[in-house]
Amino acid sequence: MTNNPGGIRWQDGTPAYNAEVKKMTKEEKIDELTDWIVESMDMSALESYVRNHLNEYYSSDDGVEDFETNYEEMKEIKGDDS
Repeated sequence: MTNNPGGIRWQDGTPAYNAEVKKMTKEEKIDELTDWIVESMDMSALESYVRNHLNEYYSSDDGVEDFETNYEEMKEIKGDDS
């Protein structure tokens, strides 16, 4: 049995469907899914998603050091007049 139902061929005679389709790795599948999700979000949904995740991360034990570093960098860029 072939993966070329009906024996469809290109003009050069090669099968139109190649039976040796490349298997995607999990990382490639994750990249593809991530791209699709981000592309399907409107800007307000994307902004909300990022805000929620950043708030959660900076509030966690894992994000404490990044919070301190990033906050200081932000203050340096923005200035202290806020």
